[in-house]
Amino acid sequence: MFDKPIAIRPYSNHPNDSHLQVVLHKNFKGEYVTHVQNTQAGGFVHGHYFGKDVNAFDKAMTDFKNR
Repeated sequence: MFDKPIAIRPYSNHPNDSHLQVVLHKNFKGEYVTHVQNTQAGGFVHGHYFGKDVNAFDKAMTDFKNR
């Protein structure tokens, strides 16, 4: 389970990827998570978990921008 997304961006600029998004969330444990969301099929894949320490948000945001 996730809170509301902190940030969302397209996975790529390729037209065939228009249903894919990179999402940054904070999960129910308070950990920052980035993953790819498939808006057609539903669900999240390829999650990267960054914990909840003082540097976790910065690491997650860097991952979000570079995925």
